[in-house]
Amino acid sequence: IASSQYESKHRGRLRAVLNVCKRMTSVGDVVSLLELITIETKELLNADRVSIFLLDREKCELWSMISQEKRIIRFDARLGIAGSVAMTGQTINVADAYEHPLFHKEVDLKTGYRTRTLLAVPLRNLQGNIIGVGEAINKAEGLFSDEDAEILQTLAAHVSDTIETTQLDQRLESRPRENERNFHED
Repeated sequence: IASSQYESKHRGRLRAVLNVCKRMTSVGDVVSLLELITIETKELLNADRVSIFLLDREKCELWSMISQEKRIIRFDARLGIAGSVAMTGQTINVADAYEHPLFHKEVDLKTGYRTRTLLAVPLRNLQGNIIGVGEAINKAEGLFSDEDAEILQTLAAHVSDTIETTQLDQRLESRPRENERNFHED
């Protein structure tokens, strides 16, 4: 019976991931996409918070466009757990953030939030380059599991693809139209 309950729960979570991925493709801008993904992922992973940090390579910063505080958080991309994930591409799952040597307490101090458990995965573009980090924070019960990490990695891959596609669409829409010809002028 326990095995069939696990399989049923697993199938339900898989269905939920697929539904989120379908909905991502219908979002027209990056901000709305990130809002959708943080809300849906928070529910799916039973996490208190989810953040998507994008990597600004020129400034060597990670920054979050969307967080529950509705403000932008910026920090050196070489710092903390998110920074380590951005630099190495390795997933990090932490049972006690304040006991982890890489944990960057400054973000908690700035936001007034207390991080306990944390799961961080890299966001990679189609070429395999890291463009950011996805984080789930404070699992409601217990620790983040390997299955949680797999779900976050899957969603992160789709987020990365959708961000790149959305940015490409926006660049195409805003490009100068001087090279276009009106075929009705002849």
